[in-house]
Amino acid sequence: MATPIVTAVIPTFRRSALVKRAVLSVLAQTRPELRVLVCDNASDDDTGEVVTELARRDARVIYHRHPENKGAYFNFQYGVDAVQSEYFSILSDDDLLLPEFYRRGVAAFEADPTLGFYCSQAVIYDAQRGTHRLRPSRHWRAGRHAAGESVRLMTEQHFVWTSCLFRREVRDAVGPFEMVPMGDVLFLAKAAALFPFVVELVPGALFTETGANFSHTMPVAELNRSWELGRSWVATLPGQSAVDREALLSVLDWSLKTVAHGMIRAAAEGGDWARFQEAADYLLARGDLSARRRARIAFARKGGEGSWQFGAVRLMTRLQSGYKRRRSSGWKTMSVEDVLAQYR
Repeated sequence: MATPIVTAVIPTFRRSALVKRAVLSVLAQTRPELRVLVCDNASDDDTGEVVTELARRDARVIYHRHPENKGAYFNFQYGVDAVQSEYFSILSDDDLLLPEFYRRGVAAFEADPTLGFYCSQAVIYDAQRGTHRLRPSRHWRAGRHAAGESVRLMTEQHFVWTSCLFRREVRDAVGPFEMVPMGDVLFLAKAAALFPFVVELVPGALFTETGANFSHTMPVAELNRSWELGRSWVATLPGQSAVDREALLSVLDWSLKTVAHGMIRAAAEGGDWARFQEAADYLLARGDLSARRRARIAFARKGGEGSWQFGAVRLMTRLQSGYKRRRSSGWKTMSVEDVLAQYR
């Protein structure tokens, strides 16, 4: 086996078929000097057998199973802390890498040894609707970005870390992940403050949106904790002026509001009355709802759980969300295999 220069960290739990697909997408990279570290959070299904068989067939696969489930944050941090190669990437078990991702990323580092990380676009695949879009799709320019110059943009129009390749020194300088919903965004923004990086506006990975994504299932109370931690994070971010810090606080506030809107939309689409109520209370308390959305919430609450009013709001939300996603996808419903074939 060639000396690995890249490690793909794949945390997983009870998703043997998906983690196999993720591992195979890494092994198919056209830059083969790699290692795949699968960190299993004590799955009690056949995940162990599936990954062990992959490791038997390809020595580049390393399998580690925790003796007990210590949560997603711990699992991600454990995997990244275990990286010994020069570069690493982070891949959730339901996501995929496109074949040229590592080749492009390593080539960028070899062309400019001062870079801390490499960013490419992610294909965002909605598994429930079969639609897809690119993130980011605008605002960014291709090329080198100096340390500190794009922190605000990285916070406001962040890349998905699935489609980013990091030098190991970034991990050591940034430190542990923030244990909040925006932890990945804060990691990228702090890395952008400390290191130059390069942007290539080509797809490098596929990120899957499902009803099980963390932002769809986390407690709404986490948003308040995220805001407090975010304020502390902005205050200690290096190389930023007072004006920069105020702008970053505004961006963080906007980002949390966006997450909350996503929560209430997902709750309405899924018919989750308790979560709909919780997210509505949060947004109403912030004053972050338009008159139209306030009227929609009042309409649903007038009927209550199981009412035709809430059902009507659910249907309207599903239609609007479906329209937006299908429009961005060219009105096509596609399988993940079809989407991959389009971008390979």
